[in-house]
Amino acid sequence: MVEEIYIAKSHKDTWDYCLKQLELQISRETFLKWVVPLYPLSRDGATLELSTPDQLICDWAADRLTSTIMRLVEGINPAITQVVFSVSSKPTAPAPLLEIEPVRVNEGPDSLAVTNTYQSLWEVLVRPDRVAAINSYSLRHIPYVGASAWLSYIGFSQEKYLKSTGNHFATTIREIARWTGLSTKTIDRLLEADKLGWFVKKTGTSAINDNGQVRRLTCFEMPALLPLTPGDAFDLRKYLKDAGIQDNPACVLEEALSIQPSQILHFPTRLPDPTDQISVGQFQTVQTVVEDLVGGLSADISNLCSRLHQHLTGSHFLMVPWYFLKKGLPNLSADMGACALLANSFTYHNPESGENRNDFWMSMDALAGRLGTTPEQVRSWFPKVMHTHPGQSDKTNQLSRYITRPEYKKVEGGCSWHFVVSPLASLTPKDETALDAAVLLIESVDHQVLFNWVESVFVQIAHEDQNRFLSKSLEEESVFVQIKAMLESVFVQIDPGPESVFVQILKILKESRYTFLKKNTSSNQRNKNVMQSKPEKLEEEAFSWEIQKLATQVHDLEIREKIIKTVPAGVFASQIIAAVANPRVQDPTAVAIYNVLQDSRGWAEGAAYDLAAIPSKIASEIRDHLQLGWCSSDSLYGRVFADVPMVRIKMLTRLLGIAVQA
Repeated sequence: MVEEIYIAKSHKDTWDYCLKQLELQISRETFLKWVVPLYPLSRDGATLELSTPDQLICDWAADRLTSTIMRLVEGINPAITQVVFSVSSKPTAPAPLLEIEPVRVNEGPDSLAVTNTYQSLWEVLVRPDRVAAINSYSLRHIPYVGASAWLSYIGFSQEKYLKSTGNHFATTIREIARWTGLSTKTIDRLLEADKLGWFVKKTGTSAINDNGQVRRLTCFEMPALLPLTPGDAFDLRKYLKDAGIQDNPACVLEEALSIQPSQILHFPTRLPDPTDQISVGQFQTVQTVVEDLVGGLSADISNLCSRLHQHLTGSHFLMVPWYFLKKGLPNLSADMGACALLANSFTYHNPESGENRNDFWMSMDALAGRLGTTPEQVRSWFPKVMHTHPGQSDKTNQLSRYITRPEYKKVEGGCSWHFVVSPLASLTPKDETALDAAVLLIESVDHQVLFNWVESVFVQIAHEDQNRFLSKSLEEESVFVQIKAMLESVFVQIDPGPESVFVQILKILKESRYTFLKKNTSSNQRNKNVMQSKPEKLEEEAFSWEIQKLATQVHDLEIREKIIKTVPAGVFASQIIAAVANPRVQDPTAVAIYNVLQDSRGWAEGAAYDLAAIPSKIASEIRDHLQLGWCSSDSLYGRVFADVPMVRIKMLTRLLGIAVQA
């Protein structure tokens, strides 16, 4: 089937398309400041001329955007061979108006202050330290079991992680559904049809007393090992037979442990053979494959099998924000959700070089194969021009927040598409609206007055129907007279459900109360130099790093034991400090583990090394920081962490095992 290619009819159409793609690929602040003022000056020909009245914007765009825009243009308007920028004081076409600025009661703060506020509230909403570690090998199961069964596996994995230290746990199907975006009926149907037999087994029911009410739970057993796919089991069996495992099992298994998995299994994936009769209940591991080839296994051979299974299936993990599991997945179909997660597994960050890759090239057929669906289905998720396709669904719009295909290139046999991947922590439209409104209120209303009003509103909503509360005359509250002027555009979007935009704004503000009231207090203290008002410190102790305590954050038992045995405590602490101090790192623990596994004696460089070398000092300064809500930038600790959001300081305290006075 020939791939549909969209061809722009004019330079204005071309630029409109580029605007939509750039909005998805760069930060909101950068887009509004540097891209929105640009407009197409030329109307036809081989050159797309973009103009702006501001010389600074023109220079910035020419330096930063030329190659990016050219790549986008090549895919939709082959007639354009050059992109140039110019300064024009009299634009011939109006710049695109993408949003209406709400009315501000007072003069707003500078952009840096707003950015810091936005970041703080974003962390309150998204909680970037809360992530689910999904075994990347599990992605190879999708073509065999389907997207719904695979997403159910993620939900069961989360419940097992939260509610058990072994293989047995009890939960409800409703709790599983909350992690996956699937309905409870879908998960029940998958269990009844034994579509989840590779991952989990239902073992019975139990009941607990929940505040005087009996609550029924379902008991499950989830093996610690992730099984091999049938295709990988076939490839492993062939490799072991060709290597002569029946003559010398120990030698062959040792050799398999010393080579890359790609020399044993088929990569990038091994798709099901249409003629295969696949039994989902057939749980295959390295041990079952070897046992089938050589018969009974000795203790030494069983140990080698366990190590080889870990080598083939347990080396890499995809870190998925809880925010995406609970907010993003419900807005996508099962296949689209699997697509977003699969695409993110193709991206990477190299902590050694600082290199990031957020894109990949792939044909529609190859992507469909990895998802166990049809190329036609995948094509329907990526309209020729986003936001304009007449048959485009709301779920397709949602998928575009996580993955887009801005360009293509012709290859032998068809087309290869360029897919650009956005972070899984990208906000949903409702949360984005609520967060913008919350930032506006934080920056424009006295904090003490604002948070008192929030508490009052929550009390009123709790004691009466929300619809009645929202429909009555809110102008009766004096504070709301000011607030309403700033939320006029938001109120248009209020929906009557319990998760309305208005309620989400209140939740964000309520959870950020402590952070911003502390900032006010600390500001007054700095201005008045009242250092005597510091809260009383915890008694200083000879605090030192303990590798056993630091390693409690490592959930993989084998990796935890390796770190405890081989990594000095100070080294691990320095890597944790460096990761928390880097705002781009969403999962500091995972980055720290990766770095120490690469080099067990590899101290983090710079300030992180200096801070880790004096554990009692950093413990004392972290406590002061949390108790005061601010820290002096004069000290080494202050130079690193003075501008780091408080939620990350609390995370640092937990990761380093530092006790803080309540």
